[in-house]
Amino acid sequence: MSDANPTLEDRLRLLESCVRGIVMEFDASGRYLEVWTHDPSLLARPRAELLGATLEEVFGVDGGAVFMNVIRRVCAERQPVRLEYPLTVLSGARWFGAEGFPGTKPGTVVLLVQDITERKQMEARLLEADRLAAIGVLAGGLGHEINNPLAWMMTQLSNLQREVSARAAEGSPELARWSHQLGETLEGADRIRQIVRDLAFFTRSPETESATFELSRALDWAASVSAAELRPRARLVKVYGASPLVTASEARLGQVFLNLIINAAHSIDEGSAERHEVRLELSVDADGRAQVDVVDTGRGIAAEHLDRLFDPFFTTKARGEGTGLGLTVSRRIIEDLGGTIGVVSSRPGETRFRVTLPRAKGTVAAPPAAAKPEVPTRRLRVLLVDDQERFLATLAVALGDGMDVVTETSARQALAKLAAGERFDAVVCDLMMPELTGMDFYEELQRSLPAMVQRLVFMTGGAFSPRAREFLEQTKVPRLEKPFRPGQLEALLARVCQSS
Repeated sequence: MSDANPTLEDRLRLLESCVRGIVMEFDASGRYLEVWTHDPSLLARPRAELLGATLEEVFGVDGGAVFMNVIRRVCAERQPVRLEYPLTVLSGARWFGAEGFPGTKPGTVVLLVQDITERKQMEARLLEADRLAAIGVLAGGLGHEINNPLAWMMTQLSNLQREVSARAAEGSPELARWSHQLGETLEGADRIRQIVRDLAFFTRSPETESATFELSRALDWAASVSAAELRPRARLVKVYGASPLVTASEARLGQVFLNLIINAAHSIDEGSAERHEVRLELSVDADGRAQVDVVDTGRGIAAEHLDRLFDPFFTTKARGEGTGLGLTVSRRIIEDLGGTIGVVSSRPGETRFRVTLPRAKGTVAAPPAAAKPEVPTRRLRVLLVDDQERFLATLAVALGDGMDVVTETSARQALAKLAAGERFDAVVCDLMMPELTGMDFYEELQRSLPAMVQRLVFMTGGAFSPRAREFLEQTKVPRLEKPFRPGQLEALLARVCQSS
């Protein structure tokens, strides 16, 4: 501004220099003297209501104090003062950056304000990406360290339960009780396994390659992760009907459903689980698209909030309980996939969010069906390779009734056996080993015994190195994640040996 009082032309020129901005002039008491903007929706109130009003009258005592502090500092120091703040304005919840300057009139302050919402959103996404990347590295390493001993423990429990159950069949009540207790212990270990897998799933990069899969998988994962939030508030009900396969990033869809389930849970007060439910409905709509409804029996959504649910930073939760970005991100994910997300109905007793997604090309709707367990049609000779001796020994015992099992704790020794002419129907090899990794083992087989590559199965307690992740993405070798039930390995070996 010039030393003289600004003319209308000066004001317009200043206004034009502010992209999506506001120029406001205040007196020392915080009273609005003038407001200029080319976008009135960025104002907290219509311009006519602001002129002559004080900051305290517009924002209340606490809200006005933030801006009054800037005005007092500018008046006292005669230097620019900067401020960033979130504010709900006529267009919704936004972030603003402001800079206060001494005005041309004595005792006045000019505030130049710009909408920085997009920048703040980008910063939040970058921080979230860094956080998840760090958690992902940590989770991968911890998962590997947990899964290896857990695999041994679960296999050992399976062996014990099988032996005790066989003896209990002879009529011993005490052995029957022990068998039941072993089964419950095995279920607890299996729950630990699922928690570790859920953590790894949640920390996958959002840029994970798309795959074609059943939506029930992403729904089950989201329900599992949100169990702690749901348990004190509502029963979880799953109604899975016919639904087509979809092609998407499973991790990103899991994020969408997790957001919807958590929001549904938070609409219900704790301590009322016996009276409320959160229902997951999977179906196909009239156009053949996959349809997911997340329904809760909570308090509903106020009518004045319905149009703002997907606005950035809009939230009805208490401070610290939500960022107001969950539904915004969810909408972007779903719309990028060519789908839709929205509220179908909301009233006390039922709120229904609906997600629709285009079906994967070449697929049709089909009800989920449990696959029949596969078993080998003949006695197989199998080579097990793993550097964890305890796990190797217990797995050999678990498979011993139906297979001839040879074990090796060294991948080099396993290669030597094969090179010497020993033949096996299948080779089961751990992926991460200290001397020679499963990846190195695979490459050597490709070079010297390519026919055995078709009979190879990998076990992994967690592929946490960049090389391992890239290897698993590029190769099509069947694999099982530790820990697993012996029956899962038997079924996989049956399929491998039938197709090779």
